[in-house]
Amino acid sequence: MPGHIKHLIRSDRGVAAIEAAMILPIMIFFIFGTIEIYQYFRAAAILDRAAFSVADGIAMQTKLVGDGPCNATDHLCTYGVVVGDLMRPVDYKNKGRMTIRLFGTDTDASGVTSWTSGSVWGWTCAGDGNCLPGAAGSLPSGIPAPAPKDTLLVVQVFQIYEPFLITSRLWSSLGGSTELSTTAFYRPRFEDLKTLN
Repeated sequence: MPGHIKHLIRSDRGVAAIEAAMILPIMIFFIFGTIEIYQYFRAAAILDRAAFSVADGIAMQTKLVGDGPCNATDHLCTYGVVVGDLMRPVDYKNKGRMTIRLFGTDTDASGVTSWTSGSVWGWTCAGDGNCLPGAAGSLPSGIPAPAPKDTLLVVQVFQIYEPFLITSRLWSSLGGSTELSTTAFYRPRFEDLKTLN
């Protein structure tokens, strides 16, 4: 009997199965966690690209039309449609929105220039491309320093990020779905764009 016990203690049978049972869940969690982190940063990168592309497109206009059939580049509502294409494959239509605002400057009696507290005009675009006037709001953080008689175009894109289905239980314990946002600042290149046609 003592010899048989010594043989069992020295035997390697079943060690691989025990090691696999211990390591396999960790490896699966690591693989899905890596996919989840990739999806999150991919969505954030798409959001950045869309905001800067829209801001750049609007900043190049010599005039802007506030309403219209949304079929020309100088119609503001066109950018509400364009951002949906730029956000693919993210589900922007159902879980996204965008604001487009223009800020001007004021110069006081002592010659100090500052941004106006509210926007000159603003539009909000829903994920389905429908844009309406009225995106008033305070100055966003990170706004660059003003120059006299300066104008600044501010495009903010928002997206609700939903975690990958398999990791959603873990993600919900870490905070669940979250709203991603990014802001692009552009100075109009040709005109101040303070008035909409």
